[in-house]
Amino acid sequence: IRILILHPGLKDEPLKCSLKLERLGSMDTEYEALSYVWGSEVASDTIQLGSGPFYVTRNLLDALLELRQENEQKVLWVDALCINQCNMEERNGQVSVMHKIYESAKDVIAWLGAATADELRVLWPLARTEDNSPYFRGAEVSEELKSLVDREYWKRAWIVQEIAFARSV
Repeated sequence: IRILILHPGLKDEPLKCSLKLERLGSMDTEYEALSYVWGSEVASDTIQLGSGPFYVTRNLLDALLELRQENEQKVLWVDALCINQCNMEERNGQVSVMHKIYESAKDVIAWLGAATADELRVLWPLARTEDNSPYFRGAEVSEELKSLVDREYWKRAWIVQEIAFARSV
């Protein structure tokens, strides 16, 4: 399989990536797999992949920008970048081992999409697992939490495989 090396950089710098070939099942490199929504949008944003530009969707660009670190490379498996989407034979072959790809990943990162300020505000109490959170009072659930649960990510059929086979999400 191919794995993506997300090169370090500052938030305002263009994204630079490269691909590395690894043998699934006997890999020397630990990686994280990205679970996200491609969406129906046209891939109109560019990243540098290898020596040239590569078009990605805004959602994938947002995820990569969020995941990129300033001083260390990040090693990922991202289907849109690690599979040659124009080669049907390769695509079908990769789909048949997708469960192994997610199972072999150190972690699976569930990217729900860029969060609004209100959604971030509702996530902090969830992260701290406080029982007295104002967002969970009986049957009342905040609008912000509803918007997170209603995201397109949760409606994808592939999520079952990506999450079910993950060691850690």
